[in-house]
Amino acid sequence: MQKILLYISLFLIGICSLGTFLTVWFDEAYFAEITYQLLNSNGFHSQADTVSLDGKPVYIYGPVYFLLTSAVAWLTELSPFYFRLVNYLAYFGVVLLLGSNIHKNKLGYWGFLFSIVLFFDNAGFENALSGRMEAVALLFALSSYLLYYQFKVEKKDIYSFLIGLSVSLSFLTTPRAAILLIPLFFIVIFDLIKLGNWKFFFTLALSFSIPVLIWILTSHGSLQAFIEYYTQNSSFESGESTLVEQYLYSGLRFTKVKMVVYTLFIFSFLVKRNLSKRDAFLVKVFGANALLFIFLVNDTGSYFALVSPLMTYCIFVNLLHSNFKFKRSVLLIYSGFNLFMVTAKFAYNYLNEYKDYSPILSMVEENIPNEATVITDFDFFYALREKNTNLYFFQMGKDPVTRTQYHINELSPQYILTKIDDPKMSLYNKNFNYDIIARYPKKENPNYWIVEGYIKKLGGHFFTVDYENLVIYKLYPIESKTSINHSNLLNL
Repeated sequence: MQKILLYISLFLIGICSLGTFLTVWFDEAYFAEITYQLLNSNGFHSQADTVSLDGKPVYIYGPVYFLLTSAVAWLTELSPFYFRLVNYLAYFGVVLLLGSNIHKNKLGYWGFLFSIVLFFDNAGFENALSGRMEAVALLFALSSYLLYYQFKVEKKDIYSFLIGLSVSLSFLTTPRAAILLIPLFFIVIFDLIKLGNWKFFFTLALSFSIPVLIWILTSHGSLQAFIEYYTQNSSFESGESTLVEQYLYSGLRFTKVKMVVYTLFIFSFLVKRNLSKRDAFLVKVFGANALLFIFLVNDTGSYFALVSPLMTYCIFVNLLHSNFKFKRSVLLIYSGFNLFMVTAKFAYNYLNEYKDYSPILSMVEENIPNEATVITDFDFFYALREKNTNLYFFQMGKDPVTRTQYHINELSPQYILTKIDDPKMSLYNKNFNYDIIARYPKKENPNYWIVEGYIKKLGGHFFTVDYENLVIYKLYPIESKTSINHSNLLNL
């Protein structure tokens, strides 16, 4: 009963935070746009970012995540809460799977502490509430490892099919999940050579390859075209780097949190341990995942959520089953550090009055007509899609000059929604005059000294983002407007 109450409490905390913990942001709006187009029977396209891929479909990711988010949005609505729900439920599934493994060791309250720390894992929890897809990919990958261990114990043929299906679902969520599946590939090949279990191997291979090949052939037309899509120069962004090059190694990237996690993770493998066969198997594959990640992946921030929960599992399991004298003290310090960082993020949200999304809805409802052509920051995405506008991203699509020229020459935009001091507005000066017709309300923030003096000093992107200074510009083509009252800017 205690475990059930704990998990219900954790689940409700996440649900209550789901729509507000993060501001609407870059990746979330990009993914939500693909979901919106699917809902409107336009396939895997992005009207908002038509510049990046020259109007072609977005096949950078697999279909699984977008099919799931589309189903949820179809049943409910496209909003921050419901769009983020899929990744959150997947993350909670990861917590339940890893937590159940810990509780099998009958560790008492240490098992409860692990579940709490894992749920509030700094990278995992933020990602779970972000509208990204890492938790979905991780859930399927984790399931494949747990199923593989059960097959080794029970030898049931059904496991080979389920393992292959789990691997394919992880890969078809995002091909980036391949980094999680490399250890499993070598384990399967090793066991095939050692045991000669060809029936198991072929069943697994078929259950993996059939869904993947269906997606490749329907999206890219051929395996060669699929490979070239990721390995040849892409127009996705300026710089002409390929999609593989953007994801793979380009130097170690450490934040304060990652330094703490990796230090304790490595230390936990150096102490003498006495692990069960199940735990020994899991910490080996999770450890391999973490090392592959740090040396191969260009970790720009969100990707760390693929391995951070696995590393937390290794830290707890390794230390709790070691003879290290101060293991409990180390785990308490690690737990305190993790919970402190998450608490600071909750405090930042609560104390910062510029985290309220409702003024965004009012700004759009009162000032943007239906069917208007709008260039926008990501913050306004959901509000604009409710109005059925022709929406294009202000910050996304090749380089700013190319993107601006497309907007001017092809779209005849009527509004730009962005920060008041965005320097890219100067790129529109030759073709448009503009007035500010709405601005995010200024707040009297009595907690400003706490936010600026203490919380923001913790560092990291999370503590720099809110909705302050967002504005709506009304555009006027220069040839049709002779007088602009820029004093409006001072009055808003």
